[in-house]
Formats: sequence, structure tokens, C-alpha cells
Amino acid sequence: MYDLALSAGASGGKICGAGGGGFLLLYCDPAHHKAVRKAMEAYRELPIALDPDGSKIIFQNRAGYRMASV
Repeated sequence: MYDLALSAGASGGKICGAGGGGFLLLYCDPAHHKAVRKAMEAYRELPIALDPDGSKIIFQNRAGYRMASV
């Protein structure tokens, strides 16, 4: 996946997460977004945004455990 993204114009990336819940985070110049999306269309895209306030609790399950963005 990483090599495919790089060959389509991504500048770099990082594998994040663990186990079956991980994902590949890519960095790409806006001029290459269309080509990278086309090359990666077999995979699901998850849009993200950076928050200037830092990490926050984004989910609390029934048992009371919290999962936070970082």
C-alpha cells in the first residue's frame, strides 16, 4: 500500500494503530491528491483533521473506558 501511494505522488506515510485496527496515514501535496486517491481506491479513506486544542475524549463505551485521540 505504501509503495503504491508513493508511486502515485504521496510524499510519505506512517502506519498507525495496532492489531486489526491500524491504518496507513499518508502525507501528500494537494496537487497529487487526485492521483493518490485513484491509486488507493481499493482501500477505505478515513478523513482526519488536526485540532489546535490537542487530544480529547472521542468515545466512551458502556463499561466507562475512554478512548482518546492523540
